[in-house]
Amino acid sequence: MRTLEEICERIVKARDYYDQCKLGLPADQSEVLRALSVSYSELAEYRIEYHEKWLDAYNKAQGTNAAKERQADNEVRELYLCRQIMATTKELINSIRSTLSSAKN
Repeated sequence: MRTLEEICERIVKARDYYDQCKLGLPADQSEVLRALSVSYSELAEYRIEYHEKWLDAYNKAQGTNAAKERQADNEVRELYLCRQIMATTKELINSIRSTLSSAKN
């Protein structure tokens, strides 16, 4: 599995290529979509791993539920990062799907 940094680099490269490619070239957009979809899937694996770490931190923390959540959030900051990257990648994937769909018509 790629590192989180490698996945982020791949997403940035795909985004930049998509930004520069012509909308009339569905094959290029399909390649970008494939790269983003694979990266999204890899991010999901990291999200699962970080969520398990977050749960461990939450269960070890003392205090109210809110205090335990804050403690776990501070200990496993990667979970927030992973979720945000996934959300923006999902938006980009949806955008590419839309342009590919309109290119078919």
